[in-house]
Amino acid sequence: MKLPDDQAAGSQYFDRDPAIVAEQMIGSVPMRRYGSIDEIPPAVAFLLGDGASYITGVNIPIAGGIL
Repeated sequence: MKLPDDQAAGSQYFDRDPAIVAEQMIGSVPMRRYGSIDEIPPAVAFLLGDGASYITGVNIPIAGGIL
């Protein structure tokens, strides 16, 4: 799997060094880390459960604090 910093390293908007790009990208996330695919199912399970029965029409960003 390619990390976002590997993909961005070839971009004109980022440094060519993937380590510097990783620092820049993680630095822009308030939680200061990459998210994990394992963090998605709990949010989905909540929305499918009774605890979310009164929730309608809302986006729930799972983005580490990036708006």
